[in-house]
Amino acid sequence: MKKMIGLTSVVVSFSLLTGCGQTNNSAPTNVESTTTSKMTKEAETAKSELTSKIMKLRKTNTAIEKDPGYFEPNDFRAFKNELNPIMYALKLKSKLDVNDSEEINSVLTKVEKKVNDLTGDEALNAQKRLHTGKAIYKTLMQESLDRSFKVLNVTNSIDNELAFFIDHTAKENANNLAKLGEEADSVINDLNSEKTYIDEVRKATKDNVSLFSDKELKLLNSTCDNLTSSVNNQIKVLEQFKPVYVDNGISPNEYLVNATTDYDNAKKSFLKIEGIFAF
Repeated sequence: MKKMIGLTSVVVSFSLLTGCGQTNNSAPTNVESTTTSKMTKEAETAKSELTSKIMKLRKTNTAIEKDPGYFEPNDFRAFKNELNPIMYALKLKSKLDVNDSEEINSVLTKVEKKVNDLTGDEALNAQKRLHTGKAIYKTLMQESLDRSFKVLNVTNSIDNELAFFIDHTAKENANNLAKLGEEADSVINDLNSEKTYIDEVRKATKDNVSLFSDKELKLLNSTCDNLTSSVNNQIKVLEQFKPVYVDNGISPNEYLVNATTDYDNAKKSFLKIEGIFAF
């Protein structure tokens, strides 16, 4: 059933609501020699793996270095998602964020030098760090999750578009439903775009599932599920600010409470994840 929305109760309710010793014995000498040889081989294998990954990335960047000089957005995301975990494994403090072939070339040169200078033990440690859930979380997930928790907090009208909409836009356009509907559509589009960051975390989790424990997977999935649900409930609030909407018997205030509950549940899982990967 289609009907017109009343704004006053939503704005009032929102106000109330807002108020993741060596000897010369020949036998030991032979044992030591064998062990050293084995470690050297393992270290060479580890270093070779890292070198191979960087050579592959170098070749990819060379292909776009002159024309057009940058990657398409999805290609850049895939590129940096391969490079940044390697940089983390090498204990390089910076990471690639700029989609520019010259900047990428500079970063690759630093990474190549770092790999080339690795000792055997350093190569083994880097390889071990690379194949961990922590490396994936720190480089492919944490930033996206930090963003999501910042912009999806409905009690923060500075960063959350729904909160700003209710606190300001709805009041300013209370008598202009057509304008209000247009503004609601704009915010809905922005909120739908935020799902991209949540989906990046889902993909990184799925692509690297073997690196996480069952507990870690459960927490990551719970965080993403609740964040997505919060976004959907925020959108449902906005849909009822349109001049005409489908009434399914659930009020904007109920959707707002659900969005807040989902966000809070996601935050609980997120804080547990942060605790796991803090060190």
